[in-house]
Amino acid sequence: MSMRSLSLTAVLSIALLLSAACGGSTVDGKSSGTTNRQVSGPIRLAYVVPDWTALAKALKDPTLDPPKMIVSAKKEFTALVAWANKNGGVGGRRIEAKPYTIDQYVTPDQMTKYCDQMAEDDRREVVIDASIFTAEQGWQCMADHKMAYTGIATATDSTFLKSVAPYIATTYATIDTQMKALASLAKTAGFLDGAKVGVLLTDLPVMHRNYEQAMKPAFAAAGVPAPQVKYITSNDQAQTDNAVLGFKSAGVSRIFMLTSVVDYLNFSNQAQSQNYHPRYGFSDYQAMVQVASQYGSPRQNAGAIGVSSVVGPSGIAADASRVSSDRTSPYEDDQVTPGFKSCMSILSGGVGTDYMNPGQAGASTFQASYCDGFMLWLDSARKIGAGWTPERFGQGLAALGSSYASSRMASVDFSAGSTGGPVTFGLGEYSAKCKCFVKKLDFMRP
Repeated sequence: MSMRSLSLTAVLSIALLLSAACGGSTVDGKSSGTTNRQVSGPIRLAYVVPDWTALAKALKDPTLDPPKMIVSAKKEFTALVAWANKNGGVGGRRIEAKPYTIDQYVTPDQMTKYCDQMAEDDRREVVIDASIFTAEQGWQCMADHKMAYTGIATATDSTFLKSVAPYIATTYATIDTQMKALASLAKTAGFLDGAKVGVLLTDLPVMHRNYEQAMKPAFAAAGVPAPQVKYITSNDQAQTDNAVLGFKSAGVSRIFMLTSVVDYLNFSNQAQSQNYHPRYGFSDYQAMVQVASQYGSPRQNAGAIGVSSVVGPSGIAADASRVSSDRTSPYEDDQVTPGFKSCMSILSGGVGTDYMNPGQAGASTFQASYCDGFMLWLDSARKIGAGWTPERFGQGLAALGSSYASSRMASVDFSAGSTGGPVTFGLGEYSAKCKCFVKKLDFMRP
């Protein structure tokens, strides 16, 4: 019997990655780990706990309780590690985990400092994240130090993940994959018919690169040869206001938005003040489907679509009538993946019920993403056994193939050795009744 079959349902969890004693090679003067790792003793894992204090103020959400969420996140990870160790660890090796509480508004340079601390001071070999490391600079640091990482790597592309293989893995869709899926499914759903299309992007090199290489050709294939494209610096209100006025004056009726949370909220507020109501297209970039459904204006979101690989009210919901607008009602079987239910069964004994209610927004995104990353690592590490090292992370992922039951995604596939795994996307239309995107197109390959 496999360790996975010991849970009440087909398990999803996040994987704790092995750490053995690190040795001596360096990259640019920094310790980058060693290929001569010991494979005995405990596996040293770092898990990242987000401090949402500043974000809660920006979102003006009184239901967010950052101190309580920090405590709950640590309880959750303690429960996951306890379950994994109780059921044999990795080939008999126990997992030892250390939390790192980091502000949600961390800069790329600060990400590098935390990465250096984990690798050089604390000798971690695995990092499990849900929402903090969101820039290529941070992931590059992980790879340079030969630490295995799982998290929500939606702010990069397949080319970058290949360059840092085998160390960085995600069940979430990369930017290039999201962009192609947005254009393809929007066309299939008729969202582009008779429309003048605009695209709003954060002004970053990765966004310029992937618009030109992925989204522009995908729109051309969908019959939209020349959408209006605007790039804005994050949290620059003047640029955001100008983007609203520019799209409105040009008669743009559909806007595909791949920006930060703050920029989306600023744009929609300014659009509302200008009595401008385009229909939006959202993706999983920066969890925008979740953010738009939960924090967006119902008036601004009227007619919006979300293209997502995520199952459930924080992604593509099956039925609006069974999702309450405050996310307090439990999910039903067709609203979540088997991996999500398995994760809940593992955690139910170790975390307070106020945080464990799977209908709550915090649980649906943050908690399940935490568990998803951990179990992805754990399941892949168990394919290798006690001799697992970060250098063999990709080998374990390839051995998983399409068998991994994600708590978030409809389906993933690592059989080609890919470190970014979603293969299907669904399309939902915004419903003010549930403040969610209700499925209009079933999950499919774009």
